[in-house]
Amino acid sequence: MQIAVYISDLLYRHECVVVPDFGAFISRRVPAQHFASSHTIYPPKKGLSFNAQIKQNDGLLANYIASAAKLSYEESVQGIRDYVRFLDQEIEDSGSITLHKVGRFSRNEEKSLQF
Repeated sequence: MQIAVYISDLLYRHECVVVPDFGAFISRRVPAQHFASSHTIYPPKKGLSFNAQIKQNDGLLANYIASAAKLSYEESVQGIRDYVRFLDQEIEDSGSITLHKVGRFSRNEEKSLQF
């Protein structure tokens, strides 16, 4: 199950995607920017942040996975749990992990999750 793909898909449509027992991705719109001094224009984009304190399952990710992968809700919740265990173990073993189209995670000296 490619949970990172599902997270990325949901971030295009929603402002917050919670990965239960891991944290929440929060997107915000960043307006277009114009720098007259360099004659540069940057188009609007989405900025992404991560909040490790939001861990309660809101059902969005699990329901999306269940629908997209044709699984039961319970199977998708179990898949998310397995994925979170994998993420934690990979960060522990190699120091960091990159989620495709989402971002990179590591832990600081205090063992806090860094995005």
